[in-house]
Amino acid sequence: MSTRHDIRRVRENKGFPSDATVPRGVSPLGDYVRTRRVQLGMTQGDLARAANVAQTTISMIEIGERPANTATRKKIAKALGVKPVDLFMISGDFERN
Repeated sequence: MSTRHDIRRVRENKGFPSDATVPRGVSPLGDYVRTRRVQLGMTQGDLARAANVAQTTISMIEIGERPANTATRKKIAKALGVKPVDLFMISGDFERN
């Protein structure tokens, strides 16, 4: 399946954040999560346990294979010690006035 079809399929699934429309492997959110996790000396497993999500969820978010829903972003933000709004701003899903 081509990237164009992947994007169309994800857009049709309501509730996913806009970074879901970014082509596979290109994710500002995933890059940020990975960078912050490494800065904190955490493995993907460590972050997954701290956020109470599956390690595969962290992996897929980091490589841009899966968008993170609101609940998952909140859990990851708390585990990374950042504000949830920061994760939305990074992916362009929210603009602070």
